[in-house]
Amino acid sequence: MQVRGAGKAEAPGCFDLPTAGHVTGLEEIEEAFFKELRQELSLKRGDLHELWLLGAYAYDPPPDPSGLRNAEYRVVFRTQLDAASRSRLSVPSDEVAAITALSLAELEGLIAGFPDRVASGLRASFPLYLRDRTQASALSEGQSPAYL
Repeated sequence: MQVRGAGKAEAPGCFDLPTAGHVTGLEEIEEAFFKELRQELSLKRGDLHELWLLGAYAYDPPPDPSGLRNAEYRVVFRTQLDAASRSRLSVPSDEVAAITALSLAELEGLIAGFPDRVASGLRASFPLYLRDRTQASALSEGQSPAYL
């Protein structure tokens, strides 16, 4: 997972999904994912061992104190990196302060014990990570995700 950069408008310094971003214009969701993967972790499609679509959901929190409402439609993927790809991980921008790894049990404890230190993307997506892979959809090269 990542620790969000201190300059981020939402959840600065909080733990979050390893890669997250927004779709721009008519960009495909998978295309946006790979763009964010390059920008935030310096990785490319070939660095991923497998890519699984875990699911998608609408996120519509109440407005913050300033009145801003950041409603999103979130699509969550899961992947694995081999040792060589993990060694290439880097943080090329100030969007990401650090990269870290926790076991699922440690992450569950972090979310339960310190929810204010976990960004909404990771907190709300965590149940999808706990799903069995048989409930996820494997994506092959050039295949578009089938959204849930």
